[in-house]
Amino acid sequence: MEDVGNKFFQLLLQNSLLQDVELDEHNNITHCKMHDLVHDLAGDILKSKLFDPKSVGGENLSQVRYFGWDSPSNQIDKINEPRRLCTLFWRSDISKDMLLSFQFLRVLNLSESGIKKLSASIGKLIYLRYLDLSNTLITALPNSICKLYNLQTFRVNDCSLLKELPDEMGNMISLRHIYYKSYRDTPSWGSWCISNEHFQMPLNMGQLTCLQTLQFFKVGSEKGRQIEELGCLKNLRGELTINSLQLVRNREEAGRAYLQEKPNIYKLAYLWSHDESEGCEINDEYVLDGLQPHPNLENLAVVDYLGTRFPSWFTEELLPNLVKLKLSGCKKCKEIPSLGQLKFLRHLELIGFHELECVGPKFYGVEVNNIGSSSNNANIQVFPLLKELVLKDMPSLTEWKGMELLPTRTGGRDGLGVRMFPVLEKLIISKCPLLKSTPNQFEVLRELEIEGVDSEMPLLNLCSNLTSLVKLVVEV
Repeated sequence: MEDVGNKFFQLLLQNSLLQDVELDEHNNITHCKMHDLVHDLAGDILKSKLFDPKSVGGENLSQVRYFGWDSPSNQIDKINEPRRLCTLFWRSDISKDMLLSFQFLRVLNLSESGIKKLSASIGKLIYLRYLDLSNTLITALPNSICKLYNLQTFRVNDCSLLKELPDEMGNMISLRHIYYKSYRDTPSWGSWCISNEHFQMPLNMGQLTCLQTLQFFKVGSEKGRQIEELGCLKNLRGELTINSLQLVRNREEAGRAYLQEKPNIYKLAYLWSHDESEGCEINDEYVLDGLQPHPNLENLAVVDYLGTRFPSWFTEELLPNLVKLKLSGCKKCKEIPSLGQLKFLRHLELIGFHELECVGPKFYGVEVNNIGSSSNNANIQVFPLLKELVLKDMPSLTEWKGMELLPTRTGGRDGLGVRMFPVLEKLIISKCPLLKSTPNQFEVLRELEIEGVDSEMPLLNLCSNLTSLVKLVVEV
């Protein structure tokens, strides 16, 4: 039904009945403006069904079906037939009796209401389709909420005091969207709102076969909380963060998430949480190999991965649509995967490669022996659309080679025919104290930040050929 609704939305957009759309980084529409004609029409249709304080005492109160934030809360008891109410937006405490008087609600929005506890009588609202508890002070949810078998959308964004979700949520078989992210001062990669480090996913989430939005999944060791629960969720779309991947035992178990068969996921984050003092076996390489995503993926983060190399699916052929990539905390990796031929990559962060000593030819994804073997040198581009590059926390990095000094099979120095970083605008190098050399092929670089680099040579080399620089930050 979301796809059908989107078609209607696009139709209204094409006819300018919806206007001034705002897009996110993945070109999803986040906001738009309603044309005055549409606004007036909607207002006229809702006129008799929306609670209007001017009509209090009038004859139309028996038809009220919608009570919005603009409606006066102190007059809600004047609704003649509360059982007809379908939509309630409420920004103060809500009692058990009040919930029971609106048993036919389809939409209940309590976001920013300041409530600290939700009555167990919420389970009586069996017709509820949409429930929003975001930005509240709730610390726990009643188990009765799992009896809302018709609930389709459940939101608990920014509920920082909420420690867990009810264990029996797997019974809410109509759920299509679960939102529980945190947007307050959190990184854009895999932020989530439940702060309890001992948090576990509800049991048997794989039973929610209608689920499309699941922003976060924490792997558990117990049956019903393992990564295979994701395998049954064939309709997942949007973004997904998978945490505690150290509990996945091998490639086969990781493969049971069937991420390669989920074409509508455009943003993925893989997070490990190793306790290195335990001295347990590290199988991260096999696990990451089994987590190959669908080629439609646009945004990928790999965090605290302790493998020594990256899997073979880190290629242009298998990640052809990747736009943003972050590899962080990869302490044991001695080389970076071949990324230079990712044609749509615009943002790249490489952080915490503690054993990396040299960034060289493999990084660019161009076979050295083939350079100069044809007359098409000028057509070879490395990172053709990359706008921002971050190299950070690499204590062993001493050399960052460019392509211009690489010999070809003819024995010459024809690497100059390769265009490196043709559109790179921002470069950040931080906490790389041993770095001595860098490329200087940055044609349109506008912002350069260097911090924690002992040698002055990287700065001198970078600045020797910059004509577009407008911002330079240097910190010792």
